[in-house]
Amino acid sequence: MVRRPSLRHALAASLRRLRRRSESGLPAGEAGNIMIMMGLATVVLFGIMGLAIDVGRLYATKAELSRAVDAAALAGVLEFDGTSTGLTNAQLRAEAYLVENEPGLDCPGDECYVFADGGQNRLTVDATKSVKMFFLSVFGIDSASVDGHAVAGFNNQTIDAVLILDATGSMSGSPISNAKTAAINFKNVLLGTSPSGNVVVGVTPFRGCFRRSPQNAIAPKPMASTTCVDYAAQTTYMTSNSSTLTTRINAITATGGSGTNVCGGLYMGLDILNGPNKHTDPVLYPNNSRYMILLSDGDNTYNNYSYQSATPGPLSPYSSCIPTTTPENDDTYVDSNCRSAQTRERQIDTKTWTLAKSIESQGIEIFVVGFGVCDPDSSPVYTQAQCDSWIGNTNHDDTADERLLKCIASSDAGTNDHYYWASSASALPAIFSTIAAQIAHRLIE
Repeated sequence: MVRRPSLRHALAASLRRLRRRSESGLPAGEAGNIMIMMGLATVVLFGIMGLAIDVGRLYATKAELSRAVDAAALAGVLEFDGTSTGLTNAQLRAEAYLVENEPGLDCPGDECYVFADGGQNRLTVDATKSVKMFFLSVFGIDSASVDGHAVAGFNNQTIDAVLILDATGSMSGSPISNAKTAAINFKNVLLGTSPSGNVVVGVTPFRGCFRRSPQNAIAPKPMASTTCVDYAAQTTYMTSNSSTLTTRINAITATGGSGTNVCGGLYMGLDILNGPNKHTDPVLYPNNSRYMILLSDGDNTYNNYSYQSATPGPLSPYSSCIPTTTPENDDTYVDSNCRSAQTRERQIDTKTWTLAKSIESQGIEIFVVGFGVCDPDSSPVYTQAQCDSWIGNTNHDDTADERLLKCIASSDAGTNDHYYWASSASALPAIFSTIAAQIAHRLIE
């Protein structure tokens, strides 16, 4: 092992060299001055070297600590679920992350501070780390401290989000009950305990059609069908009023008889995002984020109740979501069983995919929760080219349905990070809370 010369040894070596030069003929006074100057220069040189090395170590430690507190804050905020338990879990997870990745810290303690604020939807992490000085200790500076600070959540970030929930007959009973709990969990996480209006949430169920309320007996179908979603009574435009959302979500029912039209659900979700209370002014809300969260089995089943040749008034979502051929006729099967591809089903699949691409082109992210999907398989990841080519083909429901859902989801290339498969109805509340936390998963400071 090679030993570095100490400052004392270096000074002694310099003095010996100067002494030899003096003995070789330099005047004593001049030699002495040179020795002093060289000695001082050596001290200054080593001081500069020590300062550069130790300051460099401080910067490196500061950068490392900053990365650690950022990651800890982002990890902790994922535990937000709108409850006090979630806030406690957020703090504990952030602290555990710091202990694991920065062993010099002792959390909780004087060297770190973690605070979760449910009212502000934010998690604050502060940490301090002491760095031992090597060269500067010669000058009496034995150590120095660096600080790290991070805040995760969305705080003043504006968010517009709409929940689009399958309310067909296959969702009756436990599934729709768990779906409503999941929707309430979602809005609780996003709104926090003290909604400020920066986050607004809308909700709509979907089946095969929508209708007006009160029902008009002479209106053409599906306006007169009680199996259609009553858009005035069951859809909720965006609001930050938590109690209103809870009441409206709990009023949703699951009813069969009108088929399933995912395209119509997306269309209504877009109508809500573009409706009252949206954050649209780019000057006031330059960083506004918009989201759709779709719950579906992906199985478009076309029932002629979904068809209306001339929809009066403002509600006409099916103008772009009905089959292109003989829309007044049913497909052969309109139940929820896994079937071979149906003609009108394939056409609605294509229209659903076209609408989803249009929605994403407007900067709207789509999260998809697949529930009741035919033969689910988490492994396939589809490219947009594959989605363009395969959606609407003759594949069986056990392939086509989940592929449609995965293609709709705004996942990063090569991933399904915006697609969640629910193995049971009881898994829905946790999945929706996870999606809400993922939306909130950002650094503020």
